[in-house]
Amino acid sequence: MKHKKKEKLPYHKYELYEASVQDPKDEMEFVNRVYQEVFQKDATHLREDFCATFRNSCHWVKRGPKHRAVAVDLCEKTINYGKKHTDFLTKDEIQRIRTYVSNVMTVKTPSVDVISVSNFSIGYIKKRNNLVKYFKNNLTHLRNDGIMIFDLLGGQEISEPVKEKRTFSMPDGTRVQYIWDHEEFNPINRNASYSIHYKLKGKPAFERVFEYHWRMWSIPEVVDCLIEAGFDDVKVYWEEDDEDGEGNGYFSQSENVEDCPIWIAYVVGVKK
Repeated sequence: MKHKKKEKLPYHKYELYEASVQDPKDEMEFVNRVYQEVFQKDATHLREDFCATFRNSCHWVKRGPKHRAVAVDLCEKTINYGKKHTDFLTKDEIQRIRTYVSNVMTVKTPSVDVISVSNFSIGYIKKRNNLVKYFKNNLTHLRNDGIMIFDLLGGQEISEPVKEKRTFSMPDGTRVQYIWDHEEFNPINRNASYSIHYKLKGKPAFERVFEYHWRMWSIPEVVDCLIEAGFDDVKVYWEEDDEDGEGNGYFSQSENVEDCPIWIAYVVGVKK
């Protein structure tokens, strides 16, 4: 009996990811806004950890001729994909990005104003002692008047087995369904597994295109680790609500908020 050949994705998986998940221009605008609010000036040098195809770095250098970026990731294949898809950058902009195929825990890079971690990638570090070690290493690579900024996912529903669906458009106009799958959560160690599936009309779902196995850190835990590592201050930016009580995509510095089923927040470690 012959097995039916598995159908291939009509797009590269990173094309799908960039179209469905990332918004690097707005992300880098937000990072600079936070830096301005903390230090009343613009940042020019950024390091992007867990960078994958380093789209944040690309949009960072597009902000101006003084802007430079360092991009770090363990996966050489992913970084090479990013290098092959920089046709939207000028030659000068490309030259202002340096990539490192290296472990973020031990990498040595030029000092920067900002170290950024996006897409909840801080969750790849699962042990507290390793998180403190990572923060300490980052502190040595931040200039005075520097920040480290990363996002966290939380809320009562992060532990529930549920599939969240929405539809997005590819650059060519094709509509694709994005499926975020909560698969597993262990409340003892707060380790969780999630995956992303994609569905095109008339085709079977392309399952588990991306898989994530994270420690779901709480805000107080990471704040304590940043202070222990030597950061001078920590600020939390919480997503504001729209008129329907849903997140509106705008984050502001907060100290007292109401819990909600799912929330996203940015934690900012400050080096003065």
